[in-house]
Amino acid sequence: MAHTGNPLPRLANALEKRTLYIDQWHTPATDYAEHKIGDYRIHRGRYTHDVYNYWGMDGYLYFMVRKPIPITSLQQKKEGRWCGWMIDDPPQQRAMEIYAKYAHGKVLVAGLGLGLYLHELAKNKDVKSVTVIEISPEVATLMGPYLPSLPEFVILLEDFYDFIAHDTEQWDTILVDLWVSHNVGEKLVLYYHHVIPLYDELKQKYPKADVTFHGFQTVSAVKPTSKELVKLILGIGGT
Repeated sequence: MAHTGNPLPRLANALEKRTLYIDQWHTPATDYAEHKIGDYRIHRGRYTHDVYNYWGMDGYLYFMVRKPIPITSLQQKKEGRWCGWMIDDPPQQRAMEIYAKYAHGKVLVAGLGLGLYLHELAKNKDVKSVTVIEISPEVATLMGPYLPSLPEFVILLEDFYDFIAHDTEQWDTILVDLWVSHNVGEKLVLYYHHVIPLYDELKQKYPKADVTFHGFQTVSAVKPTSKELVKLILGIGGT
């Protein structure tokens, strides 16, 4: 007869192996000064002692903050409330590192955010040029003093959809980071109504480009999380 026993110790041990432990934290954005221009600002908060999602990258499902760490965010004021556009927490920073590792040639970036991706691109010798499309002049001004030196680097203040409508360049790498979702429902709406149509348009217009959508791995050339971990996350009810 099989021994059933108490599964909790085994479960706890399995989760411990899938948890990244963090005692301190620093990204390029940690050194940004808090500042506000118009309805946008650089804001610094913190993550307290707790467990957070790591989304399967590097084999980890979660990360545990054992001591409070500084977290920098880009926020926009909407209807009197500050709403986050980008944050430099561990999974966001790690995703940008992975995307940048596989970038090459002429790189097109949709959305400037905190510029984390650009700091990682600066470490990649296979990158020949970088063009960022950013709709907000306030965001470009906020981030301008902190951006790294990059080959043939330019920021164009334009809506990304308008840009691709008239663009005649052929890109090697495209990263799209335009949307923020707060729950599964919002993410599914974005996926079906925005991500998939834009993916089809980009692949038709730039057939040789490696296109990646941050937060939407199924339609991305660069996949930060392995297939095995994706299955595990779905199996335990994650998204």
